[in-house]
Amino acid sequence: MELYAPDWELSFNVRIATQTILSEVVKVVQVNNATDVRIARTVLLPSTTYKAYLPNIDN
Repeated sequence: MELYAPDWELSFNVRIATQTILSEVVKVVQVNNATDVRIARTVLLPSTTYKAYLPNIDN
């Protein structure tokens, strides 16, 4: 019986967990005010991947 997960399995599970957490964060962000959105942006970025998840409220 293996006591560790192979690297590819571990990284896959981490990606799934990250996506789940992000989707929960976005749900919270969407029901909160603009200040919270900016805070969430600051936390989630610099990784530009997450920009698509967040509404553009700066205009």
